[in-house]
Amino acid sequence: MVYIPGKVISAASTNLTQIKVSAGFIGYLAMTNNGASNAYVKLYDKLNPVVGTDIPVHTFEIPNPGSNVSLSSFGMNFSKAIALAITGGIADTDTTPVAAGQVIVNYGII
Repeated sequence: MVYIPGKVISAASTNLTQIKVSAGFIGYLAMTNNGASNAYVKLYDKLNPVVGTDIPVHTFEIPNPGSNVSLSSFGMNFSKAIALAITGGIADTDTTPVAAGQVIVNYGII
């Protein structure tokens, strides 16, 4: 399987990013937190979700500081679209921004 690679480097926001506008598959995620506090990567199976309103299908905690979380060849199917957000709180309704450059998310999609 050949994955299309991509990455998101956090801005000082919740970093809502539409990474695929149709159904798809995430084959791997590699996430790093360089900040002084935990960060949370939230994945949505929806085109244009609203952070803090729409419920993510998965939330991954990236502890601080300098922690890495890698999920390779795990596979996750999305039936509508693939979007992600990066927030400072774990709650589905959280809208706490992270710092610019705090988190990097590398991914591979089909």
